[in-house]
Amino acid sequence: KEVLNQARSFNDEATVVGADSNIRCSSADKVEEFVVFPLLNELSDSELIKLLKQLNITHVLPTRDNELTYWSRRKKLLNDQQINVWVSDQSFLQSCIDKFTFAKIFKDCEICPVETQLTIEEKMAGRWVVKDRYGSGSKNVELNLDARNAIEVSRNLKNPVFQPFIKGREFTAETWVDKNNICRGISMRWRIRVINGESHESEIFINKNWSNKLKSVFTHIAGGRGHVLAQVLVDHKENLHLVEMNPRLGGASPLSLNGGIKSIKWSLLEDYGKDEFIPTDPKIHQGMRLIKTN
Repeated sequence: KEVLNQARSFNDEATVVGADSNIRCSSADKVEEFVVFPLLNELSDSELIKLLKQLNITHVLPTRDNELTYWSRRKKLLNDQQINVWVSDQSFLQSCIDKFTFAKIFKDCEICPVETQLTIEEKMAGRWVVKDRYGSGSKNVELNLDARNAIEVSRNLKNPVFQPFIKGREFTAETWVDKNNICRGISMRWRIRVINGESHESEIFINKNWSNKLKSVFTHIAGGRGHVLAQVLVDHKENLHLVEMNPRLGGASPLSLNGGIKSIKWSLLEDYGKDEFIPTDPKIHQGMRLIKTN
């Protein structure tokens, strides 16, 4: 609904078509128009173009981790057909998907990533987090384990990685990155209530120092485009730790879209050569809150 609101603020005749391979997906009846889309791995490029043309699609906004690379690979192909895909470059996506590579590439940032290792030893002290190296969201994540249990849990994962367990508060930062690799505003929201890795209660806050650091993080490497979010952990000493980066909209992104990051409208303005109407430092609405009740 928020995507549609922003699209119509650019063109009042805009429509948004929700697409999924599952006709019973929870949002199918929440959009004005819904289409059952074929599985992407069963769709040829020519069939993809034909289907998008039949639906009169001018822009594609992927929102699922596992399909971002698919659309990024076809960005130029679709652009040649006058269909714009709002997704980051493949190199940027790969740097975010692979947690071990992510920790190495972003280690020199203003906000350092959580240290990530491929192996640990049973005698090592401290508490540990075990994750799937290529997993998304909260899937296959175990927290606050001793080394022995962490190693035991890791045997159930195909590509495990280990991180030190850091106790603290977590927030999500969201931005929109333009074609020149410049952040247009930072919206930060505390993750107050989290269920299965998704924030069900969030509140926007402002911290200028943290915002400035995050701008350099989001643009640390080239290739990020459009809506990008990061998860950050704040420990008891107020030190920031970069947990992960997701180059897409998130489950609670409607809060940021409504709270000042007009990424859909700005993407349309950029596509149609109206960059001068995109603010460099947009106003962020502190205190705005999103609560999911269903």
